[in-house]
Amino acid sequence: MDVVRFLYERKSMEMVRFLYERMHKRTRRYKALAAVGALAAIGFAARLVYVNHRIENIRRQAADVFYRLKGLELEVARLHPGAPERQEYLDRRTRLEGTYAEWEGLLEKSSSDSRDVRAIRAAVARLGEAPMLVTDRFISDVRRRVAEWRRTSDYATSIRTATERGYPAAIESLLVANGLPPDLVWLAFQETRFRPDAVGPSTRFGYAKGMWQLLPMTARQYGLRVGPLVGQPRYDPRDQRFDVGLATRAAVRYVSDLYMVDAQGSGLLVMASYNAGQSLVLSLLHSLPATPRDRNFWQVLAHHRDEIPDETYGYVVGIVAAAAVAGDPPAFGIAGS
Repeated sequence: MDVVRFLYERKSMEMVRFLYERMHKRTRRYKALAAVGALAAIGFAARLVYVNHRIENIRRQAADVFYRLKGLELEVARLHPGAPERQEYLDRRTRLEGTYAEWEGLLEKSSSDSRDVRAIRAAVARLGEAPMLVTDRFISDVRRRVAEWRRTSDYATSIRTATERGYPAAIESLLVANGLPPDLVWLAFQETRFRPDAVGPSTRFGYAKGMWQLLPMTARQYGLRVGPLVGQPRYDPRDQRFDVGLATRAAVRYVSDLYMVDAQGSGLLVMASYNAGQSLVLSLLHSLPATPRDRNFWQVLAHHRDEIPDETYGYVVGIVAAAAVAGDPPAFGIAGS
């Protein structure tokens, strides 16, 4: 009996030893595999960091060239047509355009942007801001605004009515003639949906009226006659702010002054100034250097976001959204824009 027990215990010990050695070998194998996996993960992460760093560097370089180009365009626009240095500036601009195209090509190769994001960036570029600096938050807000339009008939109806009356084409033509981005036509859309008889709410500066919602002081400053009902929230046929042609010419001169001087060629800063009023926005702009590289919408957001009213930020988002949809309606699932 003792011999049997001895043999049984011995066999059990051998079985335990066998299982232990087998498990130990497997543990070493798993550890080796785990180490290989960890090294692969580290290598992948390092590669990802390198790629992201390279893309970010390309983005910064492209943005720098974009704003140098914008600065040259402003200098050319401010020169007298017969100025001797004009040709030199034009030649420099041509060279910079070639450099910018190269950086843009590099960004395009590394980009995974969807079609609607490309349309948003293109609209931002047309409005005078570096498209590669658009934040994810801004893109999300633009998408959200377009989604709201798809749920209602407001956008489609407004555009159809305005187009039938020839408003967008006439406004764009005047903007281009004054050296301004044609996409600033969407200021009138954001303000009133192109309604010539619009009357805004009461403000401490009076009632904004007409398609462009000009305040009495601004209207007078740019040569418009306000009517006898200036202090009342009513349509007034004697108030020139309700005359689409006259009001549009006055608004374009106003926008041009903002664009060329204070906004440093940024359509987005023009929008913010137009909505929030010069006193607020211009005080923020004047705290930044007077160059497109330093005085742009992204810099204002970075340094003064808490001072920019949410309404004003949303106002800019709405105009960029309208410009992006107009540039590529199918990208946003909207037809006939």
